[in-house]
Amino acid sequence: MSYFNAGILVMNIQGMRIKYQQFVEMMKKRQRSTSGLFDQGYLNELCFNDMEILPIEYNWKPYWGINGNAKLIHFHGMKPCSNLEEAGFDTRESFFRTIFDNNSQGYAGYIYYFILFFNYLGQKQDQWLCYHLQYILDLYKKPLIALAQKPNYKPKYRKYKRLYSIFVSISILLAILLLTALFLV
Repeated sequence: MSYFNAGILVMNIQGMRIKYQQFVEMMKKRQRSTSGLFDQGYLNELCFNDMEILPIEYNWKPYWGINGNAKLIHFHGMKPCSNLEEAGFDTRESFFRTIFDNNSQGYAGYIYYFILFFNYLGQKQDQWLCYHLQYILDLYKKPLIALAQKPNYKPKYRKYKRLYSIFVSISILLAILLLTALFLV
């Protein structure tokens, strides 16, 4: 393994404090990560040799199917009540075909965990979910080659998308550090 997914992290706070400033500097400079996407790439560059892998149940993706042992569900890419343009990185329509064509249980897990998510929040999002599922089913009417074309994002929108990703990443890290500090007191 040469890369870890940073969707779900349990951090060694003392160890991360040592690397935190370097991480922030990389984010401020918008330094191109050689290891991957956004903050995940930076975390891989800084922490890969110090990490341990959590069991898969702590980073379960909805499109893998239903897992009765799953502890944490990782909605990576597109989030509930969102769309592909807000996924945080370039996600094409072919993403859905790729994940569902190769895993017949993936669609059931995708629906199950989205419903579970909304139920947990006490929200009824049936209309969004129905439209979203119809959108995915409609993709099967298109030839796969047509889905491979890159979406045409405006450069201005890309700039805001990067800034938003940086803001969210820093906010999450600050929240983790704050919560950890509160628990250590």
